[in-house]
Amino acid sequence: MKISKSKQFSALLQETYIAGMNDALNIFAAGKQDEADKWIIECSNNKTLRELRTIFNNWLKNRPEYWHWSAATLYVYSLADACGHEADLPPPD
Repeated sequence: MKISKSKQFSALLQETYIAGMNDALNIFAAGKQDEADKWIIECSNNKTLRELRTIFNNWLKNRPEYWHWSAATLYVYSLADACGHEADLPPPD
């Protein structure tokens, strides 16, 4: 789903969507053999859905040039930024 669509959701629906993205990312990271993606679990652990939504929305607020990208892709970048994990965001297309 693109950001432009998800921004039309209520706060509750945004949090529900974020819960799904976050669960999928945590399952992915937990299943990895190496430690490269374990930061995702540590970053989102002990954060409420409201906190995760705030992180995501604040990150997006100043990056409208990325709103046509996938929400799941940008969610990873927002977590990386919030938790001090280095992630190279490519220029928007």
